Amino acid sequence: MKKLKTKWRMWVNSILTSILGMVGISSCSPQQVPLYGPEIPENDICLYGVPYAVYEVMGDVTDRKSEPLDSMQVVVKNVGDYGHLDYDPTVTDTVYTNAQGKYLSNYELTAFGDDMLRVIVHDPKGVYQSDSVDVAPNEMEWIADDGWNSKLKVEVDFQLKKK
Repeated sequence: MKKLKTKWRMWVNSILTSILGMVGISSCSPQQVPLYGPEIPENDICLYGVPYAVYEVMGDVTDRKSEPLDSMQVVVKNVGDYGHLDYDPTVTDTVYTNAQGKYLSNYELTAFGDDMLRVIVHDPKGVYQSDSVDVAPNEMEWIADDGWNSKLKVEVDFQLKKK
């Protein structure tokens, strides 16, 4: 009897999933207000697919004397408590500073642009101490947002101490 109920539920779930997939039921509406960024206008159309956000993270890495540090490893990653399977904590973007101590990361993430980022600076040579900063979405500048895909910009500077 229990096997029959399980098979019946699986069959019903398969049928309902197929019907909803063919009809194209959307879970979003123009009336939703985003947590961060500009509001979505009334006449915007909800899109299907996977949203993404590009985070343009830039800054300077210097020592305590404000001298630029070359070849410092800068890692940008998404942090937060996410209960869905689409979030992959292993996705990061790693860049290195140039001779002027500047770095630029264009970190693309499957998201709506409402994610907290952690920017970590590490000295591969081991002369300077590592440092990190968490950046909330409301601390970022919204460059573009069409209600589905976003581009945000933030500048994070570091001043490292010797070990």
